[in-house]
Amino acid sequence: MGNNYGAKTKLVMVHPRDIATVAAGELQNSFEGKSHRYVVSDEREISEIVKILGVAIGKPALPWVQFSDEESFAGMSAAGMSGAIAGTYVEMGHAISSGILFEDFNRHIPEVWGPTKLADFTKEFAAVYNSRFAK
Repeated sequence: MGNNYGAKTKLVMVHPRDIATVAAGELQNSFEGKSHRYVVSDEREISEIVKILGVAIGKPALPWVQFSDEESFAGMSAAGMSGAIAGTYVEMGHAISSGILFEDFNRHIPEVWGPTKLADFTKEFAAVYNSRFAK
């Protein structure tokens, strides 16, 4: 696994099920104007995420590789992604690496987090991965 940010970078994660639960609750409330709310389930360093996912799929030595921007862009382009989208992903990698992506989140960390943690997602991920790629 890899991208243009380092293994010690923290990622905030959310499971779609947790988003759906919060969205359903918000739709039942009345409000006017504009509002936003962060929905988050877990936060981990990339190195930890990769290790947990690797163990779950029987690849405990699965590495995290930090690519240069050029390598990231070239890899995505070679996989058929448009230049515009690949460029946006490279830009997002910078925002993750620099911390700018999470600046507002870090100022407004929700008190209540979703119940679906990385360990829960890992079971779902491994089941799908193993059904498609296991030998």
